[in-house]
Amino acid sequence: MHHHENASHNHNHNHSHDHDHDHRSQTNKDRIQKMITHWLKHNDDHIKNYLDWSEKAKDENLQQLSDLLKDIADISLTLNEKFKQALNYLE
Repeated sequence: MHHHENASHNHNHNHSHDHDHDHRSQTNKDRIQKMITHWLKHNDDHIKNYLDWSEKAKDENLQQLSDLLKDIADISLTLNEKFKQALNYLE
């Protein structure tokens, strides 16, 4: 049996592999899980972008635009919470 240095590390959030009970065919449920994971990651990238551009807009004295972009980032964070709930639900 081989020894991991981090045997005590908790693997709670590593769900991706424990749930593949059936390798013969991918169910729609598996596909949905993959898609949501993908959307979540993409949203994170977009949120960083929205916030960067919100700052740039502020530097241009486009305060209203800056605020809107910040709102969009906040709404996206809310969407991510929903995506995370969806993933928990699928586990």
